[in-house]
Amino acid sequence: MWKRVGTRVLVAVAVASAGALAFACSGSDDKLALDEYFATMEELSQSRADQGEALALKVGGLDESDVAGALALERQQIDLVDEFAQRLREIDPPDKVADVHNAAIENLDAAADSIRAQVDAAPEADSVGALIETFSTLDFSKIEAADENCRELERIAADNGIEANLRCSDGG
Repeated sequence: MWKRVGTRVLVAVAVASAGALAFACSGSDDKLALDEYFATMEELSQSRADQGEALALKVGGLDESDVAGALALERQQIDLVDEFAQRLREIDPPDKVADVHNAAIENLDAAADSIRAQVDAAPEADSVGALIETFSTLDFSKIEAADENCRELERIAADNGIEANLRCSDGG
């Protein structure tokens, strides 16, 4: 889900935080059965991964002098992560995944906050490359924790005889 592409900066943030737990909202207040939970998440994870990849392509296509465009795309990425975390909140997960599910929400919120703070504090840069350099200090620990939550959910699915590809990062 949160596959990292290229460097651990603009493109990495766009792809990583877009992909890392591409769950979905069932739109129901009822607790889902485990197989329904994973089927819903897997189906919608593709859509979520597609959003992140589309944003990463935009980041990759920026002109080197378009600092404002790069910052705008990062703000879009933050909005996608916030929206995704909200969708997770709307799901009433089965007991077997509830702890990991809730940890994922916490990690996504923290990741979005970290990215938001970095974007808001970004100094005036004269190029996208210089801006990327300022993002080299971004704390990826919450993104990585959300990736681990995703992989843990896939393990839970497998342990219960459910095949689920949640498009998790490979952890690298």
